[in-house]
Amino acid sequence: MKKRLLITFCAVLVVLTACASTNLRPEVGTKLKSGNVAAMFYMDHKTIDYDELVYKVLWNEKRQQLATFGSFWDIDKDLSNTLANTMGKIGISTKSVNQLLFDEDDYNALRLCIVDNKGPDGKNWPLTLTPGLQKQFKDLDVDYLVVLRTVSFSAEVNSMFKHILMRMPSILIIYDINNGKEEYRELFGMGGGHKYNKSARELEEDGLKQLKKLANQWIATAVEKQFPKTLSLATN
Repeated sequence: MKKRLLITFCAVLVVLTACASTNLRPEVGTKLKSGNVAAMFYMDHKTIDYDELVYKVLWNEKRQQLATFGSFWDIDKDLSNTLANTMGKIGISTKSVNQLLFDEDDYNALRLCIVDNKGPDGKNWPLTLTPGLQKQFKDLDVDYLVVLRTVSFSAEVNSMFKHILMRMPSILIIYDINNGKEEYRELFGMGGGHKYNKSARELEEDGLKQLKKLANQWIATAVEKQFPKTLSLATN
């Protein structure tokens, strides 16, 4: 039984590399690769949602915990830099929004454009930038804005194997600065497995050292392995 559970658990890990249901149109991918790109990562809730399955002798228990880390780690700017750097490695001229929008008001304005884009029906509308941001990006010779927006960290803890299955459920958005319209929006999954010693919350020790390392690795892996296909770069 334990061996079968382990095989199933490992099979799930393979799926977490990253995935998107459709790819960017090839003609847009060509323009993206030859243009200048601004990259932004944004996490809605700076939390780790622990969902632990604890094995007892005669029964199993489900335990849930919530950890908040917003005041300890500026994850948006950190992972925006990783996103931009890794996109550069696959041949896309990219700068993090942190390198372009130095004014905090401008950065917050962009954040609001990303977050406050629901229509009256509660569904997400296509991303639209304010005229001021649109002009600012154009003046900076930016052709496309790439946004990787995620909800939070989801941690499925398996006490039998001392293993955590981490997920970063995300949406990948491509916005054409010159045409002022959203070109792409699809679900994009990231995450992976992590072995712990005594407690799953070791992720939070030493100023979130382990979590920071893992999150940066997941972003880099997703970009390197999935972006060439998702952004239709492989055929360009």
